[in-house]
Amino acid sequence: MQKYKQVFIRQFDRTLERWRASGKTVAETEVYRLLHSIKGTAATIGLQEWTDEAALLLKHMNEEGGSELSFADIMRVIAPIVRLRADAADSDFGRSTDEIADGGAGESTNRYADNRGNTNECDDRYADS
Repeated sequence: MQKYKQVFIRQFDRTLERWRASGKTVAETEVYRLLHSIKGTAATIGLQEWTDEAALLLKHMNEEGGSELSFADIMRVIAPIVRLRADAADSDFGRSTDEIADGGAGESTNRYADNRGNTNECDDRYADS
């Protein structure tokens, strides 16, 4: 299961990084789809806390919503999932096999600008957003 958890985490990170790097707003429907995917996939690979948090967050989202969210807004909306991601980095399943072998945490700092032009920093796990 560890391999599937690592892939799951990597896909989550890539989605957030893609949204952050684009500098554009993201449709609420895309955030809904991310949470829906987390809800189903996490349950399948044994990450029940992720499933539970995603299910709660989905209750506050509109599947057909027409709103657009900035990256900073997304990070506020999915904060419980981001905290779980930060916790995962402290466990072996949150790190790649190479990082585990090297003993490294695989952390690096990224800067992003929110929709108001404010520069912020977050690590690759987005724990500080």
